[in-house]
Amino acid sequence: MGATLKGKLPRLALSLILVITMVLGLMPGAGLGKALADDAETGRIAPAELQTAAETYPLWVGETQVTSANLKGQGWSFTPAANGNPATLTLSGYSYTGPGHMETLQDYDGEWDYYRHAPIFWNADSALVVELAGESGIVVTADSTGGNASEGSADEEDEDPTHRYCGIFCAGSLTVRGTGSLSANAGGMEDGGAGIYAKGDVNVEGGSVTATGCDYGIYSYEGTIAIGADAGTVVAETTGGANTLYGISAEYGDVKIDGGTVTASGYHGISVGGDIVINGGEVSAQCSVPASYTTSIMAPCAIACDYGTLTVNGGTITAKGHQYGIYAVRHPSSGETGLVPGVVINGGSVVVESRESESSAIGIDGCIMTVKGGSVQATGSGDKAYGVSANNSLGKSGSGLLVIEEGVASFIAQGPAGAINADTSVKNAVLGLGYSDVAGAEGKTAIAANAEGADLSGYKRVLFPAAAASVTTPPAGKSLPYTGKPQELVTEGMASGGTMLYSLDGKAYAAELPTATDPGEYTVYYKVAGDASHVDSQTQTVTSTIAEKAYPAPTTSNSAGGSRSGLPKTDDTMPYAAPAATALVVLAAAALALAARRRQRD
Repeated sequence: MGATLKGKLPRLALSLILVITMVLGLMPGAGLGKALADDAETGRIAPAELQTAAETYPLWVGETQVTSANLKGQGWSFTPAANGNPATLTLSGYSYTGPGHMETLQDYDGEWDYYRHAPIFWNADSALVVELAGESGIVVTADSTGGNASEGSADEEDEDPTHRYCGIFCAGSLTVRGTGSLSANAGGMEDGGAGIYAKGDVNVEGGSVTATGCDYGIYSYEGTIAIGADAGTVVAETTGGANTLYGISAEYGDVKIDGGTVTASGYHGISVGGDIVINGGEVSAQCSVPASYTTSIMAPCAIACDYGTLTVNGGTITAKGHQYGIYAVRHPSSGETGLVPGVVINGGSVVVESRESESSAIGIDGCIMTVKGGSVQATGSGDKAYGVSANNSLGKSGSGLLVIEEGVASFIAQGPAGAINADTSVKNAVLGLGYSDVAGAEGKTAIAANAEGADLSGYKRVLFPAAAASVTTPPAGKSLPYTGKPQELVTEGMASGGTMLYSLDGKAYAAELPTATDPGEYTVYYKVAGDASHVDSQTQTVTSTIAEKAYPAPTTSNSAGGSRSGLPKTDDTMPYAAPAATALVVLAAAALALAARRRQRD
């Protein structure tokens, strides 16, 4: 009986549960009773309360993943994308030191896996906005825990993928805006990385950003790096010792700068795979050369634009390079047959310098280079350096072209090896000056406007445009009496852009006013000898005269004006007479007196 009862207990327990469920179904809360009955039939018990799981987002701040239950922390808050607005992370006094979040990712070319570390980690193709309010700072340190190679690694021999550290990592596009500031420093990591790293675009619309990395300051793999007109101070710098370091780098995209105060320093200060367009702001690109540098490796330069065009429409640009200040030898696209400009300058101010002394160095190596406006100064400072070299974009030596149009405010190229490389032909629509020394103190020669292309390689310094000196107050001619002494023939003239010079033969000129003694008509030539930045003015002439010698005619006194004795008057009003004439007058007067006495006696 005991065994029979034991076998029936499970069925009795189930029956009891069904009875209780039926009773509960007749009471308030019948829905819950029905749920329990349903679960009982399937052999499971439902929870007393149903809970909704928290939504996760592809964002890590520090080492914490952001969820719908965790939308803010110390110095940060997150607003998910909604109603057409992008996901936004607001930083307000956020401070973090550490490795951040880590994931094993495959590089975008699919060649290898690597560990990616970042305190701000956005692992989605969509856009992320970082709003800056107040001062925030990130310092990246090494991850002591390491990581494991992911399965299916492209390089099966790589059992421990390379570590890459970033201050911010974004798998989509990144926009930074606001009025605050952010320092993202991953520069202490020898394993490489970037201050800011994005697969897509990087837009700095506002606020101030300092991005420091071992390999890159600010990096975009396939997007555009754009710094807006309302941006504050943007610093992108590298700290590594390799020869492939970039302050600002858009590997397969463009760089556009509309404003802000931008400093980019690295082996290449700014490097792009596309175009560079600078419309405004103050841009400083600097080349830092590691101790391992040799002339056999990739040339270090401040701005490198290998496959696109550098266009400057405004702003102030300073580029201090090593072998090149600006390297923009535009490589043609597949099938491209026409010549394509590497550098176009429409406005702004561009000051460029190269410092290499061991090999040929160039201030601006610009392929087909056109200067339409603004001011440009390109200096080659090394012993073998040129100011400018323009090479054919199709790779043909000896057919490079530098075009200087009428709108240019100032174009100066100078270098110890030459102002302009011998392979570069120059078309200049404006008058210029060439000098035999870099200082522009010797061998000044006017360079005439030329539309066909001229060889200017013989100069160490060239200047365009060279305004002609001018006469502001011309000298005036004089009508002079004869004095028997030297007299200045003209009044002093006044000049602008040089020194007034005078000549009596049109050949030998001097700054002193010309003089003459003898009577006659004189033609005085004058011009302005231009100073270091002006060509001589056109020669002009003025006429002056010196009168002939003057000899007054003899005069006599009449009887009414004579003295009572009949002798001529001797007061100061008596005209001067020669001695012979005076004697005749005296004899005549005596004869007249004698005749008068005889008539009286008769």
